[in-house]
Amino acid sequence: MISFITRLFRSRPYKVDGESMIPAFNRGDHVLGELLVGQRKELSRGDVVVSERPVIAIRPGASDGSNRDLKRVVGLPDEYICLRDGSIYINEALLDEPWIAGHRSWEARGSQWITGPKEYWLLGDNRGYSTDSSLYGPVSQDGVLARIWLRYWPISSWKIF
Repeated sequence: MISFITRLFRSRPYKVDGESMIPAFNRGDHVLGELLVGQRKELSRGDVVVSERPVIAIRPGASDGSNRDLKRVVGLPDEYICLRDGSIYINEALLDEPWIAGHRSWEARGSQWITGPKEYWLLGDNRGYSTDSSLYGPVSQDGVLARIWLRYWPISSWKIF
């Protein structure tokens, strides 16, 4: 209980604004993200995070908070990432993605990447509808703002991650 309360005070609410994380998160879902700014970030593959969208991917004239993305950590620091035949390979090993449901085919917008020592590769689960690292490359550790740990709305979808 103390851990839950402590985490609650270090969290910020976010509203899911798009369809890039379907089926895990739907447009209009409300989530809490544990703030990572100023903390040592130890992210794991599969974590869902809120990140600053790189300048290259911000919609012109956007001032509605849409410069933030909700994405899944797929690549960790110092990894070789290759997109091939609709699948992801990390350091030449096929990545198992239990969070992806149904048809996995998607157009890979880049064929290979190497993350730096403080970079993450972030993807949306709904690959065909996601602006993510496959378009703009790795995201710096400083650009990762929060790790999602709770969906609290709608109540019927309440879940701790």
